[in-house]
Amino acid sequence: MKKIAFLPLFLFFAFCKREAKIKLPNQEPRLVVTCFISPQNPNITAVVRTSIQKFSGSYINYTKKGTTESDIINARVEITDGVKTVVIPFDTTLASYNIDATSLPIVSGKSYSLAVSTPDGKKVTGVTTVPSGNFELEYSKPSFTKNTEIEVNFSFNVLIKDRPNELNYIAGYYNIFSVTSGTNPFIYIPNDEPYLFEADEDIVRESYSGTVNYYNFSPDTILTIPVTLKTLNCSKEFYLFNKTSRAAVYNDGNPFGEPVLVYSNINGGFGCFGAYTERTDSFLAK
Repeated sequence: MKKIAFLPLFLFFAFCKREAKIKLPNQEPRLVVTCFISPQNPNITAVVRTSIQKFSGSYINYTKKGTTESDIINARVEITDGVKTVVIPFDTTLASYNIDATSLPIVSGKSYSLAVSTPDGKKVTGVTTVPSGNFELEYSKPSFTKNTEIEVNFSFNVLIKDRPNELNYIAGYYNIFSVTSGTNPFIYIPNDEPYLFEADEDIVRESYSGTVNYYNFSPDTILTIPVTLKTLNCSKEFYLFNKTSRAAVYNDGNPFGEPVLVYSNINGGFGCFGAYTERTDSFLAK
């Protein structure tokens, strides 16, 4: 009887509605820095921006000079190997901080530190170590399938051999350019599309495999298909940042996607200071 007596009171509160006014915290923007170094890269490049609040209603808008409204062009960007320190100037042409790698050679097995400061007092730092050596790999002969009269698909498998007795962080990218005939050929040019992110941190592995799939229209006009594979031996920082940031982009707006915490090793801010060694393989798929 007591439970029944309280039922009307419960229903009264259950159907009460009130407009909630929640004041969101006003968080100070933080520095966002990305800088990836490699012995195979002729330049050392860094991008410095400020973070954008999630509920601010702001978006990344590009200016006529190629920068964004959140880009910082007057920061002091320093990189050191512990012996020599160089300051990376801002390059207006590339819309980033850029310097020739001969100013500070990037060497496999060596550690480097990055420090960024701005006139308003913001400071961030990061540390990374360049991996040693490259991976051996094999790739299969491409197989072609004509899906429709105007579309062809070809694919091939890539097998990357493990480097024993060390942690392996691998990133595989491909770039394909189809040369066609005709006055209005269809050309599809992916810009270093990733096909593989793998590591053996939790399991011992002898190899890693990935598949590259490529679609092109107007198959009868294809003359040649140059393919470039880039296999990266990554630092842990480079691997985790690129893998998680890619997953976050793919999950954005997906109601069934799991939330992804993007990795960062920038102390005092966000972003990544990472390193890699690169192996490049080029061949004609046709």
